[in-house]
Amino acid sequence: MDKLNPSPTHAHENGFTLIELLVVVFIIGLMSSVVVMSMPKGMDDGQEQAANLAKAINSLSREAIASGEAVSWTHIDGQNLFERFHKGEWIALNASSRFVEKSLTTQEIKVSVSLLGIETQRKNLEDKKIKPEPPIIFFPTGEATPAIVRMSSIAYDISYALNTSGKLITTSVNGGVNR
Repeated sequence: MDKLNPSPTHAHENGFTLIELLVVVFIIGLMSSVVVMSMPKGMDDGQEQAANLAKAINSLSREAIASGEAVSWTHIDGQNLFERFHKGEWIALNASSRFVEKSLTTQEIKVSVSLLGIETQRKNLEDKKIKPEPPIIFFPTGEATPAIVRMSSIAYDISYALNTSGKLITTSVNGGVNR
């Protein structure tokens, strides 16, 4: 027998064909997609709204420093009003922050704000005679009005402390169970 010409019995090496490998990869991909789709979501709508609002509030300090103008946040009946103090009046903030854009409404959560331990008054947006005064102000120096911000829904309750340096710090979390 010639050593250069393999015998017919050794013509097929042991191993997998390309089609067998593709079938195995397809089955693994299909099974992993079923597992991923069956996992619970990370946050419900209320938790996502609360997280976006917290990120928006945190970004306001940087916004005030960058613009050189005071910036404020007011929560009124499920609406969030982000404003800038420009030429002697409060005007709507046209920030590039996607968190500010996502946080304009927070209908799924109840938000309460306490300034120095005093609950802020809620004003009705339909009453056009009332101009809401911003309860939390971020100054261009990096300082902010100290406050306690509480966000809650049926599933969770979270409290934040806004310190004078404009940082929103989580103080307590109750619930937070993923549904």
